[in-house]
Amino acid sequence: MRLGAFALVVWIGAASAAAQDRALPAADPTLVDGRSQAQLPDPATLARIREALTRSSGPILAGLDRRADFRVEIQEKQRLESLLKRLDVRAGPTPAGGLYMYEQNRMLFNPVDRPLMQPYAAFSGSELITLAIQNILGRYLAKPLIKSAMNARRSAQESAATEEARRSIAAYCQARPDFMDIRLCNPDAR
Repeated sequence: MRLGAFALVVWIGAASAAAQDRALPAADPTLVDGRSQAQLPDPATLARIREALTRSSGPILAGLDRRADFRVEIQEKQRLESLLKRLDVRAGPTPAGGLYMYEQNRMLFNPVDRPLMQPYAAFSGSELITLAIQNILGRYLAKPLIKSAMNARRSAQESAATEEARRSIAAYCQARPDFMDIRLCNPDAR
């Protein structure tokens, strides 16, 4: 990669050096500053230009007193909202495997001819009610119970850590002969 970049720099440098080595055209005596006499402006035009330059028509940079105005207009949002309004999202949940898979299974396994091939056919009515109750309890009762158990465990761990720190400080202070001079060991000195 570095070799390629180096080769590119050498090639550009060589091209510019070659362009500088070309001979300049011979000076034409009828040219003044590289322009012919017909291309030079007349003295009256130069006087008008000088006069116009000396006249002050106002500030050179207009609009310096204006405050910056940064605005962004998003037009795609309106288009997106119009597309979303056209969508029909009231159809409800899709079956496992998608609508086409469900339709194919419905056509292949007719409920009249093959009742055991239907969704939830393996469960009796009481088993379906049991599954529904278990799901409801798991969703609305188990999550809060687990959360409260985790909070209780955390508070017990925090109190154990606080007690351990208190005991360590007490052991440290008892081992020091100058414990009265240490602020940590003498809470009354604070």
